[in-house]
Amino acid sequence: MSCSSLVFRLRDGGSLSSVQTHVSVLGLRHRTALVFCTSAFQESAGIDDVLVVGGGIAGASTGLAMHKLGLKVRVLEQSPSLRISGAALGVWTNGWRALEFLEVADNLREKFTPLSGFEFYSAKDDKCLLNIDFKTVNNHVELRGVDRRMLLESLTNALPADILLYDSHVVKVHRKRGCYPQAELKDGSLLQAKVIVGCDGIGSVVAKNLGLKEAHYAGYMGIRGVAMFPEGYTLKSVLSQSIGNGVRMGRFPLDSSRVYWFLVFNHPPDKVRDPSLVKEEALRLIQGWPEQLVEIVKRSPVESLSRAAISDRWMWPWSLWKLHQCGVTVAGDAMHPVTPNLAQGGCTAMEDAVLLARILSNAFNKLKERRLSVNEEMEQIDHALGGYVAQRQKRMLGIAVKANLIGKVFQTEGDFFASVRNALLPRVIRADAFVTSTLYDVRGLV
Repeated sequence: MSCSSLVFRLRDGGSLSSVQTHVSVLGLRHRTALVFCTSAFQESAGIDDVLVVGGGIAGASTGLAMHKLGLKVRVLEQSPSLRISGAALGVWTNGWRALEFLEVADNLREKFTPLSGFEFYSAKDDKCLLNIDFKTVNNHVELRGVDRRMLLESLTNALPADILLYDSHVVKVHRKRGCYPQAELKDGSLLQAKVIVGCDGIGSVVAKNLGLKEAHYAGYMGIRGVAMFPEGYTLKSVLSQSIGNGVRMGRFPLDSSRVYWFLVFNHPPDKVRDPSLVKEEALRLIQGWPEQLVEIVKRSPVESLSRAAISDRWMWPWSLWKLHQCGVTVAGDAMHPVTPNLAQGGCTAMEDAVLLARILSNAFNKLKERRLSVNEEMEQIDHALGGYVAQRQKRMLGIAVKANLIGKVFQTEGDFFASVRNALLPRVIRADAFVTSTLYDVRGLV
C-alpha cells in the first residue's frame, strides 16, 4: 500500500492527528505502522506543528520556545509527573540568555547565588593550584548553580496545561519521505506532526530511530548531591574543585543554605542503585581529603544523590544527515551528549530549544504564504532542519572535544603524572578555555 493511498478526513475538513494502531479501518486488524499522507494538498489544521518527545529541561525548553513563537506544539513525557534526574546544574551566560528568551530568567536569578570564579586545589595537601576571577576575563560572565527541579518547574509552569502530556511514552517514530512523521506511544496510539523533536536524553528513542550511535563512555563515573547547611556555610561563592589521583570533587553554593557537589572518579561503567551505598562510595573515595569536603558529603540527604556513567558523542560534519530525516530531529543530550567538564550540557540544550523554535517559526510563516503539497512542504521543513543541525554542529563539536580533553587532564592517574599535572595546571588550563564558549548568544541567531 502506498503512502499517498491512506487518506483520512474529519467531517470538519481537518486531518487526523491521532489514531489507534489497533485498527479495524481498511480491514487492518493487526498492529501496524500507518504513515499518513492525507492528500496531495493537505488541510493540516488538525495536525500539530511540532511534537517534542521528552519533558525534561531540553523538552520543556523546546516546547516553551515553540509556544512563545506561536507554533502548535505538544510535549510528550513518559512519566506520570515531573521527573528530575540530578540535583543541580551550572547555568552560564549562554544559558541565562536562552532563559531570558523563554522569560523565566529573572525569577530564577533571584533565588541562586552568583559565582565569581574558579578555584582548583590539590586534594593531597589542599594547596591552591589555580585561581580564576571571571572579571579578569570578561565582565559579562555569569554563572550560578541552579536547582534542577526549580528550573524544570519554572519551564513547565510557563506552559499551558494542554501542551505537556504526562504518561505519554514514545516507543517508536515512523517517518517516510514526503509524509508527516508520527510518534507511536506505548499504548499503541499514534500522534502525527509536521516535525518531531527528540529531547529524550542520552538513551533517546528518537536518536536511535535516526541511526545515531550510542554515546561513548568517557572512562569515569559521576556522583552528584546537595549538602544542607541550615545554619549557613563558610564556602566562597566560587566553583571549587579538588583534584586527586583519578578522582576529583567539585562544589559550589546554590543559595544561603545549600551546596551542590559532584565527585568524578575513574571506574568501569556500572550501576549502584541504593543511594545509601552511593553515599558510602563517595565517602570512601575522598577518605583522607580535607574535612570540609567530607562534611559536605555527610550533610547530603541520600535522596539528593545520583550516580551515572559519563559519556559523550561528537557531532562530526559527515554525520549531519542523520540528525534530520523526514521531519524528525533531536536536541539536548539526544543530539549532543557532552562530558560535564565545561558545565555546558543544560545550557546548550536550552540554546537548541531557542534556535530550533526560531528557525521553524520562520519556515512555517513562509509556508503559510504558499499552497504546497505535503511532499513540497516536508522538503522545505527538512531544509530548515538542515540549517538548525548545521549551526549546532559548528557550535557543539568544539565544546565536546574541549570538555573531553579537560576531563582527561583532570582524571590523570598515577602519583607521578598527577603531580606533573598539578604543577603544569596553570599553563594547561586557561581561563578562556571555560569562559569563551559561555558568551554565545542564541537570541540573535536565525
